[in-house]
Amino acid sequence: MKDRGFIGNTSMDPLLSLVMANQAQIAPSQLVYDPFVGTGSLLVGAAHFGAHVAGADLDYNLIHSRGLSSRQGQKYRAKHETIHNNLKQYGLADKFVDILVADFSTGYIRSDFKFDAIVTDPPYGIRGKPKLHVHYI
Repeated sequence: MKDRGFIGNTSMDPLLSLVMANQAQIAPSQLVYDPFVGTGSLLVGAAHFGAHVAGADLDYNLIHSRGLSSRQGQKYRAKHETIHNNLKQYGLADKFVDILVADFSTGYIRSDFKFDAIVTDPPYGIRGKPKLHVHYI
């Protein structure tokens, strides 16, 4: 994982992403989706089994390689730190469909559109500083 072009502080272990894709019975030519894509570890695992992969994440900066890097000694993410480049690194660039900046709860996918599999590792807890919202009645 330390050699992967794009990682974050919550990137999934490569072996675990392969195990999850294998458990989902991912097969060649399937369309696989990760609604909490992060740095794309599960997409790499699914593409390894021959699937075409797409994903979404709420974090615009993560998807567009902006913001602070999680690599030691590197202040900001480099422009090449992308999910697409992760797939290129493993010879899987032809399996990349696209990544959306979106919130899975908003219904941005047509109801008649079907994926062959949805493989994900949803976020747990709070990763950023919470904002206090006070409503007066």
